[in-house]
Amino acid sequence: MAFLTLEDETQMIDVAIMPRLYGQIKGSLQENQIILLNGKKDRKDSILAQKIQILSFDL
Repeated sequence: MAFLTLEDETQMIDVAIMPRLYGQIKGSLQENQIILLNGKKDRKDSILAQKIQILSFDL
């Protein structure tokens, strides 16, 4: 299991990632990276991740 903190200009939220999903993405995750996350709200300030997609942009 892994934990992330996501933030934007308005707030921060904690994300829990189950071992199976983490195993699929752990080699691709980097700090300050843009991701697309689908999940369920666990508590007021946390999400349980169900799907994470790493976004990349060619400039």
